[in-house]
Amino acid sequence: MIDVKNLSKSFGDHLVLDNISEHIREGEKVVIIGPSGSGKSTFLRCLNLLELPTSGTITFDGTVITDPKVDIDAVRRQMGMVFQHFNLFPNMTIRKNITLAPVRTKLMSQQEADDTAVTLLRRVGLEDKADAYPAQLSGGQRQRIAIARALASDPKILLCDEATSALDPKTTREILRLVRDINQRLGITVVVITHEMAVVEEICSHVAILDHGVLQETGTVEEIFSNPKTEAGRRLVYPDGVIIDQLPAANVIRIAFNGGSSYEPLIASLAIDCGVKANILGADTRNVNGQAFGTMLLGLPDDPEQIAKAMNYIKTQPNVTVEEVRDYHG
Repeated sequence: MIDVKNLSKSFGDHLVLDNISEHIREGEKVVIIGPSGSGKSTFLRCLNLLELPTSGTITFDGTVITDPKVDIDAVRRQMGMVFQHFNLFPNMTIRKNITLAPVRTKLMSQQEADDTAVTLLRRVGLEDKADAYPAQLSGGQRQRIAIARALASDPKILLCDEATSALDPKTTREILRLVRDINQRLGITVVVITHEMAVVEEICSHVAILDHGVLQETGTVEEIFSNPKTEAGRRLVYPDGVIIDQLPAANVIRIAFNGGSSYEPLIASLAIDCGVKANILGADTRNVNGQAFGTMLLGLPDDPEQIAKAMNYIKTQPNVTVEEVRDYHG
């Protein structure tokens, strides 16, 4: 679907994206997450060349769209985009907001565009708002209209730039469920830019972590949440970090549970099968994309033999990863 190779972007002397390579597969729900200023939005805008890369290539559906000879307007018609602040035309009705681009680009006749608008408004649950104006709608309703507008050209991919950051938590969940439904029912690939963990938990199948313009880590939800390999990944999965000096134990380990294993009685088994008594120092679980994930901090006895026995036992358990956190400070 989209293949990004060695993408860099600079504004003057300021390097915003540094040699990023990533592959987005057809039908995926990809979340690009990172702190403010990490380059997320710039990366998204490079995907449809709203920002021109300084170097590197972007291939979309087999076409190298960074080639100046490519008709980028034709490419963009296959890419719907949803913005943080909706970007609806305030002086136009909702129907006109949806039909304007397809008619202006001669993609549809006015009647075809009107029929499409009715279908899309029904899909986003706002079929009674066709003749309303944006100012008459709530923030969540305006974002639903923005999604409908992005779908009007029947795109292959939907690019969402912080599409829920201006919304309250309840409305955010509703919008994310709508986007997920669109992905599942229409088969449209979805790329979402966010700094919010709630978005990752609700919608995504693939995560890419950006920090300081560098793609720090990429993988499936299961891979990232079960065993983050980078400091940026650890900050995402374990946002509070661990300050070892405050933990009442000489030896601390972190266990990450993947999917169905979150609620297995591992601690009881550790005591019964190995004779190792562990103190639970902290635990957290979350639902990510319909699966249960969790982390647990354990304090082990100050006995090298028992520590080794506990580590070896935990490593044999399915869907569980374990690490010592003696040197990890969040």
